[in-house]
Amino acid sequence: MVVLTLLSAMFATVATPVSVDGPAPDKQTAKYEIRFTENMIDRHAMAVMMAEMCNMKAVHPEMIAACENSIVAQSHEIKMMQTWLCEWYRVCNYRKNL
Repeated sequence: MVVLTLLSAMFATVATPVSVDGPAPDKQTAKYEIRFTENMIDRHAMAVMMAEMCNMKAVHPEMIAACENSIVAQSHEIKMMQTWLCEWYRVCNYRKNL
C-alpha cells in the first residue's frame, strides 16, 4: 500500500501542469511551444478549408451542419492560438502556412 501511495504521489507531481501567463521559462520550451502552436494553426486552417469545401459540395443537412460547426470551432481556436503566440512570444502576425 505504501508503494502505491508513493507511486501515486510521484505521478501526480509529474502530471500536474504548470500554469503560466507568460512565455515558457526556457528557450527550448519556448521554441517547442511556438512551433507546436504554429503547426496547430496550420492544421486548423486546413480543417477550415476542408469544411468550406464540404459546405459547397455536401447534400445532407447533417453533414453541412457539421461542416459549419467545424468552421466556427476551428476558426475560434486559430484566433486563440494566434493570441497566445502574440501575447506570450510576440509572434503577432503568424498566418497559416499551407
